[in-house]
Amino acid sequence: MRKLLAGLILLVLIGTAACERPAVNFRRGDVIVLSDGEHHLTEPELLLVALEYKCEFESYYRELIGENFWDTELRDGVHFDEYVREYYIFAECRALLVLSEMAMRDGLKLSAGEEETLEEAAGRYYEGLGEKERAYTKADADDVFRLLSKYALAEKEITLLKKNGGQLDVSFEESRVADIQMIAVDTRSLADEVERRLQEGENFMTLATTYSIEERISYSVAKGDLKPALNDTVFKMREGEISDVIPCADRYYIIRLSNSYNTLLSGNHKTNLLASRAYDSWREPFEDALRTRNIKRDNRIFRDLPLKTEEHLDSNALFSYLKVTE
Repeated sequence: MRKLLAGLILLVLIGTAACERPAVNFRRGDVIVLSDGEHHLTEPELLLVALEYKCEFESYYRELIGENFWDTELRDGVHFDEYVREYYIFAECRALLVLSEMAMRDGLKLSAGEEETLEEAAGRYYEGLGEKERAYTKADADDVFRLLSKYALAEKEITLLKKNGGQLDVSFEESRVADIQMIAVDTRSLADEVERRLQEGENFMTLATTYSIEERISYSVAKGDLKPALNDTVFKMREGEISDVIPCADRYYIIRLSNSYNTLLSGNHKTNLLASRAYDSWREPFEDALRTRNIKRDNRIFRDLPLKTEEHLDSNALFSYLKVTE
């Protein structure tokens, strides 16, 4: 949650909830751009989020595509700036409102110490903005504080949802990544010939290089990476063992298990599986809540949200100020 990430799923991960104090939600006279009836997002908060996306995309695409990259036409006649407004900025802001209600429902709030730290962080962030950036966002330090408070509460809500998702674990077999070598041929007669020569002691890699019709010979695989017939064989073999001929689809395979447990890749695979299960543990209740909320937005403000500007603007890395909760 410290840095903007490409992809809607990861944008949802940095979506957030609102604080219980009305001052964190909105002030009298603020322009409300998103609302679910109880919780609101104001124009300065929206523009603070927009500034981060604007600077993030410009730092990458301006050099790659050119000055007019915001005007690039995507599928169905949608321009790049419209796409960013809808599928990045609006998606994230909608997540702010949904998680706001969920946090309120679950009784989540910031401690006095966390609020004090956030106020200091908001002040530092705002002081680091230039005059052009302040004019763009229409924000002051209080607006920054309200937005950072929502992001901080989101972390608490997501942590709670993960906890409620139950114990997460990955077994040895689930995490195991094995190294194999594979010969693939397209006739049974040739497969039988290769098998006979292997049984007579010929080198597996030499025969694979000579006869295999697939581009690769060596693979690192986890359970589920291969077709079922191949997967079932590999994960029952002993290290160094060579399989019988395995018919699969329109080919015939012979496999050698060169390493039953790749330590580095197995560790990485376990980490990824744990992260995926942790995500699933809170994604479903969040998406259920998302479907049931009636979010109203000010379409005019979203339509006119300025991403392409004549002046160059700099981000002050808003999310770097977020790691302040206890």
